[in-house]
Amino acid sequence: MPKKTTFQGRSLISCGTLRPELSYLKETGSLNANKILYTTPGLHEIPWEFEKQLKKQIDNAKRYSQEIIVVYGERCFIDTKDPSRDIDKLIQETGVNARRIKAKNCIDMLADLGEREKISGGRKVYWLSPG
Repeated sequence: MPKKTTFQGRSLISCGTLRPELSYLKETGSLNANKILYTTPGLHEIPWEFEKQLKKQIDNAKRYSQEIIVVYGERCFIDTKDPSRDIDKLIQETGVNARRIKAKNCIDMLADLGEREKISGGRKVYWLSPG
């Protein structure tokens, strides 16, 4: 029997775009994180606000657990004043025990490349999300 994945002892910080999916996983018992915290959807368009909200939620998450999972893609934040400062550097600067999931954006989190290719039937598709 495969080992069940557990998120117990961890908090999640996610873009509010994924709230319906993460809420469903929590309600069905597939996601047992100590706490799930959200930022406002669409903050990739406002990097200074993204940084402010992510840091605030990281501080909040530390109250619930020592391990934090950041549910954001690698392309969700780039500092416009210093483009080499990406989301991973931003997380690292906080000094907390946090890891970001491996995804480029929220579309990758909803359906991986293989699933998207199957859905599109080989056609070129521009994928959108509410965020």
